[in-house]
Amino acid sequence: NSSRVSFSNPVRQSLYEFEDCEGGGKPKAEAAAQALKRIFPSARSQGHALSIPMPGHPPLDAASQEIMQKDMAALDRLITQHDAVFLLTDTRESRWLPSLLAAAHGKIAITSAIGFDSFLVMRHGAPPSSDATQQGPRLGCYFCNDVVAPVNSTKDRALDQQCTVARPGLAPIAGALCVELLAALLQHPQQVAVKPLGGSLEWEANEHTQPRHVHGNLHQPQQQKQQQQPLAGAFSSRAGAPASSAPTGPVLNEVVCGALMLAYERAGKWQDAVGVLQRARSLGLKPNTVMLNTAISAAGKAGQLRVAEALFQSADVPDAITYEAFIAACGIAGAPDKAEMALAKMQGQGFRPREYAYCGLIAAYSLAGQHENALAVRTRAQHEGMQPSVHVYNASLAACERVGRVEMALELLQSMHREGVEPNFVTHQLMAVVGRQGVQSVEQQQMAAATLSAICAAAGSLLIKVGMF
Repeated sequence: NSSRVSFSNPVRQSLYEFEDCEGGGKPKAEAAAQALKRIFPSARSQGHALSIPMPGHPPLDAASQEIMQKDMAALDRLITQHDAVFLLTDTRESRWLPSLLAAAHGKIAITSAIGFDSFLVMRHGAPPSSDATQQGPRLGCYFCNDVVAPVNSTKDRALDQQCTVARPGLAPIAGALCVELLAALLQHPQQVAVKPLGGSLEWEANEHTQPRHVHGNLHQPQQQKQQQQPLAGAFSSRAGAPASSAPTGPVLNEVVCGALMLAYERAGKWQDAVGVLQRARSLGLKPNTVMLNTAISAAGKAGQLRVAEALFQSADVPDAITYEAFIAACGIAGAPDKAEMALAKMQGQGFRPREYAYCGLIAAYSLAGQHENALAVRTRAQHEGMQPSVHVYNASLAACERVGRVEMALELLQSMHREGVEPNFVTHQLMAVVGRQGVQSVEQQQMAAATLSAICAAAGSLLIKVGMF
């Protein structure tokens, strides 16, 4: 892991404590390794701070490329040295290379992916066997049966698509299932090459199979073992069932519809995402809150404020994310009045606005040309009891960039340093652009020239667009 422990981690992940969050947060990997030794002194645990090279996240410069190559070599070495790999990462594309390396080295690899109120535990496949007795169907790679290729999935994500916004019980539930799946695989003579479930979702004890997927949902508490048709022969970019296989009776539910809507939303096809919602209703399936929030997010990112507003008003019992998704839509459309009304209604319902609501409000004022009001939102958030995060600062920096307010951008950067808010990649990109716009002013005033030049040297061109905070 390359990130640090934040205040949202201890309540969801038992290896972290409040003290790990102080002073900007301890490195996550090191803190987890130390916690394991405190729990069981004989544990052999080490923390390695590295970033996983990912599709859709190219290196910015030669220095970044060198770091990426070192991280790749370290990742390959660590996977080779261990018996099993648990992929507990934040994004889909971050699991691509580790799952590929694990298959190449014949290692067990298990993914745990968490949504707002659902989770997925999945095991990855083994490489082709040279033993003729072991030939036969085998599992495809992580993306073989997926509807979305490995790309930058952090771009324009809705709030309920981010793993930091999740029901607190999901992580331990999914983690326990990962461990038990590993235990089951280790008890089997074929281990990583054990066959998946056959054509039925029931256990096939006589065949000594293990499930490929385990899905869970806390919105309507349920757990499912799901079958993914294995590949016959070599890996393929398109994995399908043999022509002779019969359908296994798929079930249409909120999880299936939500996954389809999410795929459309990430592909920028807002009409298709909203269409799934309407089709579900026509089939007698009542959309859950996650589906509605995804539809609002998809319409909002496409600048379709009227559609997002209609969906928002159709919510029987909107939750905090429903309000925040609509406020974000107002931000993209530059509609501060509607954003303010939604924020007031949200507070009236007893929900405490989080950073994403304030980010949307900043964007709404900024795109409406009310830049002073946009820059005042950060102070307002502090008065309302929310400590501004890096996302709120980035939204404020984006407002400065739109009007060339170099001096205010530098003040925000200095405020981040005073408050211990660590800049991220978007911060660096914004400051690089602001710096290019006001180099002459900065040279005249000599304000934080060393800091600005260091940021400009480490960052490339502006990548952030409206809604990317």
